Parts: sequence; C-alpha cells; structure tokens
Amino acid sequence: MILEFIIFLSIGAVAGLLAGMFGVGGGALIVPSLIFTLNYFNLGNAWVSHIAIATSLATIIGTSLSSSYIYNKNNNIQWNILRKMVLGCIIGTLGGSYMTPYIPGGWLKWIFIIFLIYVSGQFTLQASKVSQN
Repeated sequence: MILEFIIFLSIGAVAGLLAGMFGVGGGALIVPSLIFTLNYFNLGNAWVSHIAIATSLATIIGTSLSSSYIYNKNNNIQWNILRKMVLGCIIGTLGGSYMTPYIPGGWLKWIFIIFLIYVSGQFTLQASKVSQN
C-alpha cells in the first residue's frame, strides 16, 4: 500500500512538473505510467487503458487550473485563441469520452503509441528547423 502511494505520488509530481513547464504530462506521461503501474499491481485487467486515460483526464483538472492561474498572472495566456478553441475542445472531449468505452484496450494502446510517435516526430522536425535558422 505504501509502495503504491509512493509510485502514484511520484507519477503525479513528475507529471505536474512537466505540465507546469511544458503543458504536457497527462497523456504523454500519466497514461503510460498508469498502464505500467496498474499492470504491475494487477489492477484493471482488460480496462487498464480506459482507467489510465480516465484517471489522467481527472488529474488534468488540477494541473490545468494551477498552471493556468500562474500563466495568466504572468500574462502568458492568449485569451483570443482560447475562446476560438474552447468549444471544439469540449465537443472533442465529450465525443472521445463517449467513444472510448467501445474501443478495446489493446486498440487504445496502439492508437496512443501512434499518436506519441507522430507528436515526437513533429517536435523533432521543428527542433531541426529551429537549429538550422
């Protein structure tokens, strides 16, 4: 029980740090960490991916609110961009949340892996463009 607490606390602390610094943490760190940890403790069985995603989404509430507060205090939020995106984010989140229970856990893992590969490729390409300038 103490080991579980320490592992989950560590995942949350690292994810919170990354979320605060880079705006990542939920999907990129928490989901894979929870999948490995839940499998290690034999929790969730066929629903491990679903549980990891749902838990990650719930943790984003706290990290988003605290990070947004600080970033807004420093005038770093572009409210005009946010207003244009928020409805689409709500629609997408609701759609994804309703669809996810019908997608098998194995498929979710592969969709997530492909997404992370794509995102890391985009970051790599952008980093090489910046270094060339």
